[in-house]
Amino acid sequence: MKHYSLILTALFLLISCNKVNLSEEVLQTIEVAEGEIEVATEPKEAGTIKLVEITSNINSSTANNSFDFTDENNLFLNNSNAELSSWKITATNSLQIDISLEGKKITKLKFTSTEKETQATNITETVVEYDGSTIHHIASTYEGEVYQKYDLVYTDQTILFKDVLGTRDRTIVVNSDGTISKFSQEGISIQFEYVNDNLTKKILNETSIFEYAYDDKRNPLKTLESLNLATILNYLNVIGGWEFLITDDHNLWKNTNNLTKFTVENYTLGNLEDQTFSYEYDAEDFPIQKMNTANSILTKYSYSLD
Repeated sequence: MKHYSLILTALFLLISCNKVNLSEEVLQTIEVAEGEIEVATEPKEAGTIKLVEITSNINSSTANNSFDFTDENNLFLNNSNAELSSWKITATNSLQIDISLEGKKITKLKFTSTEKETQATNITETVVEYDGSTIHHIASTYEGEVYQKYDLVYTDQTILFKDVLGTRDRTIVVNSDGTISKFSQEGISIQFEYVNDNLTKKILNETSIFEYAYDDKRNPLKTLESLNLATILNYLNVIGGWEFLITDDHNLWKNTNNLTKFTVENYTLGNLEDQTFSYEYDAEDFPIQKMNTANSILTKYSYSLD
């Protein structure tokens, strides 16, 4: 299954990170005349757990069947302020996303895709402009040429994406936390439902139903200081249209927990299929391994402790 068009696939960078056993308890044994007594040492100052890398057994025969980018190789790099600055995704081809910041706001995403066989590259850039802390303009270029430009107009909880270059307007209604509750485009509508900040259901034109189930463990993507990256990627899917919101947007950066099951009902417009995921976890309730049983893609998660 192919997902977000900007998120192609393949990983050239590997980093060695300091793997930590998050469940280890350090005990010190002190000998005294009466015998041996186990005494706990003073705990080390708590650090910040961050996802560093996702490694995958994905290959050329399974790449087209990946459900989302977490089925693929991912490498996350941070700047000196521990904020996400670069993200690379790999399956067969690769995509590197470089993030430019001004203060705590993302102002540009640079997408560099590389074709594995020829090493040919192309570059797409998305520039984000703000009014205070609110996004009011998004424009994207491909190899330097502007191909989409949208103004965002806010009315209460409704955001109109006004197509500056054409007539492909979109409208969304957002919840208080910024997640999308409804999308409208040229007679097409999608409704979104959430429980415990997890996306649980999408309904396309009141007919096609997409449901999500979760574990009760911690979503590792939420360990990354990604600022408003999730919102911008969400908005790019809104601009892309209803197909992107159905096939690519699974609220992965904002979900509280980890997806265990995805089911499709009454959908005939694409090749979306049911998915089941199983996990192994560390003592801190983060996944360390995930198996997509629908395509036999196995991924492993690596963390650092800053």
